[in-house]
Amino acid sequence: MSTVVTGVGAVSAIGCGEGFFSALASGASGIGEVATFDPGETESVLAAEMPDFAIEAFLSSAKTYLDRCSALALAAGALAILSALAYTGGPYPLGYNGLGDVFVFIFFGVVGVVGTYYLHTRSLDAVALAASVPAGLLIVNILVVNNLRDIETDRAAGKRTLAVRIGARATRRQYAAQLALSYLIVAALLPWRGVPVLLPFALAPAAWKLAHAVMSNEDPPTFNRLLGRTAQFSLQFGLLFALGLLVCRP
Repeated sequence: MSTVVTGVGAVSAIGCGEGFFSALASGASGIGEVATFDPGETESVLAAEMPDFAIEAFLSSAKTYLDRCSALALAAGALAILSALAYTGGPYPLGYNGLGDVFVFIFFGVVGVVGTYYLHTRSLDAVALAASVPAGLLIVNILVVNNLRDIETDRAAGKRTLAVRIGARATRRQYAAQLALSYLIVAALLPWRGVPVLLPFALAPAAWKLAHAVMSNEDPPTFNRLLGRTAQFSLQFGLLFALGLLVCRP
């Protein structure tokens, strides 16, 4: 005997939907002579047919269209895939033309956070939009460290990353500014979400150390360690921020 998850309720030879459970309780059998076609040339005339199951009821146009939320989710996913492919590929690679930071912020920040919020609530919210900014900026900082480490090799290879375009000094300032802006966004949410939203400030000393290290470091191997520390900081910040928003949600 095989069991298949249909998603439309019980589908069996003894009944479908609500009728299945009463038939099961009464000990009914679904085995009988084939009635839906002529079994004359088959080895058996007995089968477990499902005459009560009308597949058309589940495939009608009224039940198979994509609602707005699903359509937007598919569109966002398709755009994310296209952007990933275009990041280092195609006639105009985004990452090698100074646009990597922008697209990372959009898809890892705004689309990721606001899109997830919309899928769960079917609504948009200013707090969700605000919360997407630190999420995006801190992920971009991972890219900033990577591009800062590779700035000389990228320049030699003709890869015009944002770091190559604006220079090492400005890229270091970008890292620190994005850390600071992330904390400013969190602080700005205090009147709407209360004190718990400030949980990420527990990581402020770590943020200061990271910013100082990125601003002063000139050693490429050290950037590898800073890359990992930046990723860890992003995760820890996000967890504390999400916890703070959850605790003090209205």
